[in-house]
Amino acid sequence: MTLQKEEEREEEEKAERRKKDDHSADRLLGTDKRAIEEAFIEDCENFPEALIELYKSADLPEADLKACYNIVYETSYRDYARTSEGWRKNVKLDELQDPNMVFAILRAVDPEEHFSPTVNTDILAFVSFKLDYDDPPNDERTVVYVFELHVGKAYRGKGIGRFLLWIAENMAREVGVYKTMLTVFRSNASAIRLYRKLFYVVDGSSPAEGLKLRNRVARRYKYMIMSKNLRKDH
Repeated sequence: MTLQKEEEREEEEKAERRKKDDHSADRLLGTDKRAIEEAFIEDCENFPEALIELYKSADLPEADLKACYNIVYETSYRDYARTSEGWRKNVKLDELQDPNMVFAILRAVDPEEHFSPTVNTDILAFVSFKLDYDDPPNDERTVVYVFELHVGKAYRGKGIGRFLLWIAENMAREVGVYKTMLTVFRSNASAIRLYRKLFYVVDGSSPAEGLKLRNRVARRYKYMIMSKNLRKDH
């Protein structure tokens, strides 16, 4: 058997094994929500008056989808624009509407509260994440990948980002997944400080300049991939 044929056979076998994996949003949303509710009650003293809501992308109201897109655009457009591929609206919308994506949204109770003066939505913060595969060489291992984490500027420093990230981590543990991953712009020093404080480290798959990883493209040195081992007692 030639090397090419062997590689093709291995890829076919991998594809067959992956068919048995449940990466659906329902798997995450089917977990016990009581821990999230209890943590929210405990932490919400520092939060603005708000509600915590969980959705899969298919159930996310159209207005909220648009708001989430506008939030990402406002907070991240400039960083994307500095990369070789730039900002791609359709790619970002497709990502937000991925059928396996889960959203945790912090929604204002006060109608006067908005994400920012230029994004007129009652969503004050949100995180989106889904079950996915680790990057090579561990690409048969399931992880929870955090795609977006955004907190309105007026609401930062209150523990909201930490709480939303914890929701993704808690759901991961509930379904027997013990690694979370995320991609962060190297220029986003405040986010990197937060992730390191929460025991995220640069992942072994974090690319060097010019390397691209599947649908999560690390455009030159602009991004780094970070991860957290959820088995560790941090």
